[in-house]
Amino acid sequence: MEIYERLGLERDAADSYHQLGMIAQKRQQFDEAEKWYRKSLEIYERLGLERDAADSYHQLGMIAQKQQQFDEAEKWYRRALEIYQSLGHPPLLVKTLAALGLFYREKDQLTQSVAWLGKALKIALEYNMRISLDILVFLGQTLKMMGEEEFITAWKQEFTEDPPLKEIREIMERLQE
Repeated sequence: MEIYERLGLERDAADSYHQLGMIAQKRQQFDEAEKWYRKSLEIYERLGLERDAADSYHQLGMIAQKQQQFDEAEKWYRRALEIYQSLGHPPLLVKTLAALGLFYREKDQLTQSVAWLGKALKIALEYNMRISLDILVFLGQTLKMMGEEEFITAWKQEFTEDPPLKEIREIMERLQE
């Protein structure tokens, strides 16, 4: 990182800051992680690297959520979504849509959780992304919390098609084995 800075390789330095944030986050050193993510974000934004900036916004949302700073977390997640949407590449949205689903579940706003997780699942399935299985698990956990009738009602408020109950049940059964 120091070498990148000395050579004026700002993008590489920003990537290193982001990675330092990831390490601090894994160690549960949230203040340290936030410092590194903010440093990477400042460089990414200055250089016009929107996707990288969105990744930093997403991580800042995760940090704020871990610290139960829910208003701040939602702000960071929504900013990441805004950027990902502007880039016009739906798979970029999936991790933040799923994170918002888990965010709302943590806040006990289960109907919103289903909506966000459902949006993430639809894109993940369309693009055959491995994260589809994780999202099905998250939906299964939410189904268990809500009960089937309430889950179906929540799903139908957002989507015209029926919820993927068969797939959710299958993945949850496999996990129990």
